[in-house]
Amino acid sequence: MYATSIATHAMPAEALRVAVDHAFAEARSCLIGCGSLAPFTIMCASDGYDIVEHHGRSARDIYRSVRDLLVREKPEAYAFVYDGFVDVDAGHTGALICEAACRGDAMARLMVLPYRAGAAYSFAESSICMGAVRSLFADVAR
Repeated sequence: MYATSIATHAMPAEALRVAVDHAFAEARSCLIGCGSLAPFTIMCASDGYDIVEHHGRSARDIYRSVRDLLVREKPEAYAFVYDGFVDVDAGHTGALICEAACRGDAMARLMVLPYRAGAAYSFAESSICMGAVRSLFADVAR
Protein backbone atom coordinates (compact mmCIF):
# COMPACT_ATOMS: atom_id res chain seq x y z
CA MET A 1 0.00 0.00 0.00
CA TYR A 2 1.41 3.38 -0.96
CA ALA A 3 0.24 6.95 -0.40
CA THR A 4 -2.95 7.19 -2.45
CA SER A 5 -5.94 9.45 -2.78
CA ILE A 6 -9.66 8.72 -2.64
CA ALA A 7 -11.79 11.60 -3.93
CA THR A 8 -14.80 12.82 -1.95
CA HIS A 9 -16.71 15.96 -1.04
CA ALA A 10 -18.19 14.75 2.27
CA MET A 11 -18.53 16.92 5.38
CA PRO A 12 -15.97 16.31 8.21
CA ALA A 13 -18.07 14.01 10.46
CA GLU A 14 -19.30 12.00 7.48
CA ALA A 15 -15.79 12.00 5.99
CA LEU A 16 -14.41 10.55 9.22
CA ARG A 17 -17.03 7.78 9.23
CA VAL A 18 -16.15 6.95 5.62
CA ALA A 19 -12.43 6.97 6.52
CA VAL A 20 -12.97 4.56 9.43
CA ASP A 21 -15.09 2.22 7.28
CA HIS A 22 -12.45 2.29 4.55
CA ALA A 23 -9.65 1.80 7.09
CA PHE A 24 -11.20 -1.39 8.45
CA ALA A 25 -11.93 -2.67 4.92
CA GLU A 26 -8.35 -1.96 3.78
CA ALA A 27 -6.87 -3.52 6.93
CA ARG A 28 -9.01 -6.67 6.54
CA SER A 29 -7.88 -6.92 2.92
CA CYS A 30 -4.20 -6.60 3.92
CA LEU A 31 -4.45 -9.31 6.57
CA ILE A 32 -6.32 -11.69 4.27
CA GLY A 33 -4.06 -11.02 1.29
CA CYS A 34 -0.65 -10.65 2.97
CA GLY A 35 -1.05 -12.11 6.44
CA SER A 36 0.25 -8.90 7.97
CA LEU A 37 -0.57 -5.21 8.23
CA ALA A 38 1.68 -2.15 8.18
CA PRO A 39 0.10 0.56 10.36
CA PHE A 40 -1.47 3.29 8.24
CA THR A 41 -3.33 6.58 8.50
CA ILE A 42 -6.20 7.79 6.39
CA MET A 43 -6.30 11.59 6.41
CA CYS A 44 -9.49 13.48 5.56
CA ALA A 45 -9.00 16.73 3.65
CA SER A 46 -11.32 19.04 1.74
CA ASP A 47 -10.23 17.44 -1.54
CA GLY A 48 -10.50 13.79 -0.48
CA TYR A 49 -8.62 11.17 1.47
CA ASP A 50 -4.94 10.27 1.57
CA ILE A 51 -3.62 6.93 2.81
CA VAL A 52 -0.09 6.77 4.23
CA GLU A 53 1.72 3.72 5.66
CA HIS A 54 3.97 4.03 8.71
CA HIS A 55 7.14 1.99 9.12
CA GLY A 56 9.38 1.81 12.16
CA ARG A 57 11.17 -0.48 14.54
CA SER A 58 9.03 0.37 17.55
CA ALA A 59 5.64 1.72 18.55
CA ARG A 60 7.42 5.01 19.34
CA ASP A 61 8.73 5.22 15.75
CA ILE A 62 5.23 4.62 14.38
CA TYR A 63 3.72 7.19 16.75
CA ARG A 64 6.30 9.78 15.64
CA SER A 65 5.55 9.02 12.01
CA VAL A 66 1.82 9.62 12.52
CA ARG A 67 2.41 12.77 14.57
CA ASP A 68 4.84 14.17 11.98
CA LEU A 69 2.35 13.41 9.22
CA LEU A 70 -0.43 15.28 11.04
CA VAL A 71 1.87 18.26 11.68
CA ARG A 72 2.95 18.38 8.05
CA GLU A 73 -0.42 17.76 6.35
CA LYS A 74 -2.87 19.35 8.84
CA PRO A 75 -5.85 17.17 7.83
CA GLU A 76 -9.41 17.83 8.91
CA ALA A 77 -9.54 14.37 10.50
CA TYR A 78 -7.59 11.12 10.69
CA ALA A 79 -8.12 7.39 11.13
CA PHE A 80 -4.97 5.57 12.32
CA VAL A 81 -5.11 1.76 12.03
CA TYR A 82 -2.85 -1.00 13.32
CA ASP A 83 -2.96 -4.67 14.22
CA GLY A 84 -3.11 -5.62 17.89
CA PHE A 85 -4.92 -7.63 20.55
CA VAL A 86 -7.94 -7.09 22.80
CA ASP A 87 -9.71 -8.97 25.54
CA VAL A 88 -13.36 -9.67 24.72
CA ASP A 89 -15.97 -11.98 26.24
CA ALA A 90 -14.50 -14.87 24.23
CA GLY A 91 -10.97 -14.15 25.58
CA HIS A 92 -7.74 -12.64 24.22
CA THR A 93 -7.97 -12.20 20.44
CA GLY A 94 -6.41 -10.39 17.52
CA ALA A 95 -7.97 -7.08 16.56
CA LEU A 96 -7.69 -4.34 14.03
CA ILE A 97 -7.50 -1.16 16.09
CA CYS A 98 -8.57 2.23 14.75
CA GLU A 99 -8.12 5.58 16.45
CA ALA A 100 -10.12 8.38 14.79
CA ALA A 101 -10.58 12.09 15.51
CA CYS A 102 -11.40 15.41 13.88
CA ARG A 103 -9.04 18.38 14.13
CA GLY A 104 -9.65 20.17 17.43
CA ASP A 105 -10.81 17.02 19.24
CA ALA A 106 -8.93 16.47 22.50
CA MET A 107 -10.03 12.84 22.52
CA ALA A 108 -10.15 10.27 19.73
CA ARG A 109 -12.60 7.42 19.38
CA LEU A 110 -10.96 4.01 19.75
CA MET A 111 -12.64 1.23 17.78
CA VAL A 112 -11.63 -2.39 17.37
CA LEU A 113 -12.57 -5.13 14.94
CA PRO A 114 -11.79 -8.47 16.60
CA TYR A 115 -10.63 -11.38 14.44
CA ARG A 116 -9.35 -14.92 14.69
CA ALA A 117 -6.44 -16.10 12.60
CA GLY A 118 -6.16 -19.67 11.43
CA ALA A 119 -6.36 -21.33 8.05
CA ALA A 120 -8.44 -18.25 7.20
CA TYR A 121 -9.18 -15.00 9.00
CA SER A 122 -12.57 -14.70 10.70
CA PHE A 123 -13.67 -11.13 11.54
CA ALA A 124 -16.40 -9.90 13.88
CA GLU A 125 -19.50 -8.65 12.07
CA SER A 126 -18.90 -5.07 13.20
CA SER A 127 -16.40 -2.95 15.07
CA ILE A 128 -16.69 -2.25 18.79
CA CYS A 129 -16.21 1.19 20.33
CA MET A 130 -13.75 0.75 23.18
CA GLY A 131 -13.98 4.33 24.42
CA ALA A 132 -11.71 7.31 23.96
CA VAL A 133 -7.99 8.00 24.01
CA ARG A 134 -5.98 11.19 23.78
CA SER A 135 -6.18 12.45 20.20
CA LEU A 136 -2.96 12.62 18.23
CA PHE A 137 -4.13 16.12 17.29
CA ALA A 138 -3.64 17.06 20.97
CA ASP A 139 0.06 16.21 20.60
CA VAL A 140 0.31 18.10 17.31
CA ALA A 141 -0.98 21.30 18.96
CA ARG A 142 1.88 21.30 21.50
